[in-house]
Amino acid sequence: MSFKVVFLFFVTLCFSVPLLAVEPTPSPQPTSDILDLTLEGSIEQAIRSASSVLKAEFNTHSAGAALLQAYGQFLPNVTSTGNYNYTTGSTYYATASPTYVSGTSRNAGFNISSDLNIFNGLSDFSNLKSSLLKADAANLTVVRAKQQIDLDITQSFLQVVLDNQLVAIAKKNFQASQERENLLTEQTRVGAKSLSDLFRQQAQTSLDESFLISSKNKVLTDQLALLRKLRLDVIRGYRFIEPKMAETQLESRFQNEPDLIIRALKNRVDLKASEDLSHAGRFDVRAAWSGYLPKVDLVGGLSSVSHYLDNQTLNGASVVPPVQSNLGYQLGNQIQYFATLNLTWSLFDRFLTHENTTKAQVIADNAEIDYQDRLNQVKADVKKAYGDYKTALEQLNSSKKGLEAAEKAYEVMQGRYQVGSVSFLDLITAQTILVQAQSARAQALITFQLQEKSLKFATGELGVES
Repeated sequence: MSFKVVFLFFVTLCFSVPLLAVEPTPSPQPTSDILDLTLEGSIEQAIRSASSVLKAEFNTHSAGAALLQAYGQFLPNVTSTGNYNYTTGSTYYATASPTYVSGTSRNAGFNISSDLNIFNGLSDFSNLKSSLLKADAANLTVVRAKQQIDLDITQSFLQVVLDNQLVAIAKKNFQASQERENLLTEQTRVGAKSLSDLFRQQAQTSLDESFLISSKNKVLTDQLALLRKLRLDVIRGYRFIEPKMAETQLESRFQNEPDLIIRALKNRVDLKASEDLSHAGRFDVRAAWSGYLPKVDLVGGLSSVSHYLDNQTLNGASVVPPVQSNLGYQLGNQIQYFATLNLTWSLFDRFLTHENTTKAQVIADNAEIDYQDRLNQVKADVKKAYGDYKTALEQLNSSKKGLEAAEKAYEVMQGRYQVGSVSFLDLITAQTILVQAQSARAQALITFQLQEKSLKFATGELGVES
């Protein structure tokens, strides 16, 4: 009997189950085939290649071209024409006394003119103001698109980090179940434990292995989703560097909800862009309404024509001058200058101006509605983000207490089970609670980091390179 006691003591020492604690996994040495990905680097990569940002930047180019054209309307245009022709043949003029003209000649000429609009119902001014506002809105849209990418990549990256932490928890849990199963196998063989405990443990080990497999598969799925967002080669190996997880109390600048709303109304670039488009719509209405007013243009320019007769007869008699200047000389010396002030007023344009004005007014009204909706959306975003942030902070504090309690409970249950004072079911329950507490703690840490950035995104204070 004493030999049996000594043997059981030896087996217990060899197969003792350690406390389920997730230790930080040492970082593997970098290799040429593995690319390290950090949160900051991933955000920069996504901003450079995201289609939404690229499209928004393309829109800024279009808005810039429209703005340049609006400035150009205040400048005079310059047009020029030139001609050179060779004429030969006969013509019979029957008007007045009949005349028969036959000959060959060369002609050249040019015309240069400029048109400066003096007044067009302030259409050019309205178009310029509208273009300035639309260009500003396009630039602000690029900034907001980058902020959205920042938040989206942060969420995806932190999800991968959370998945890796859950895998570490599942791996520790599975190892603990395997070691306990080995211990129970030996104890059952010598009759110290019942077969029912061994069978329960085998079932628990199988469940823990299944949880580990599922956790690993989720890591792969979320990593592929992140790599696709980053437009990186999914075949290559990557190492995701875990960012430092801060456990801070509610910052003073995040404690006053009304103040957060005021800051959001001031800082949200998408709200400012919507306001710009609303104001631009009003100037578009003014530009369309200017069609009812007269237009005044100052037109000026110069022209010159030259003519050289190779031969010409009038009723059979030659009329070629004895001396002719060449075409170039004539073009340079036979110049006429002109200036004209034109007044144009369309008294009836078949309701074209009315249609354009009505369409512009509808677009302006819709833009104003969009601005009001955006204003309300900003307020709602801040209220929701503020509530989620406070909830994440409370969960952070609660998960810390829960993890400490679960670790102590498991340690006590493990010791008592070894001496036979608690049932196997009590031990498994404590182990399950510990795994849940560890998972909840990891989730709370990740959620807190994400909600802090979400609150900055809602207030428009998420810093990105503009």
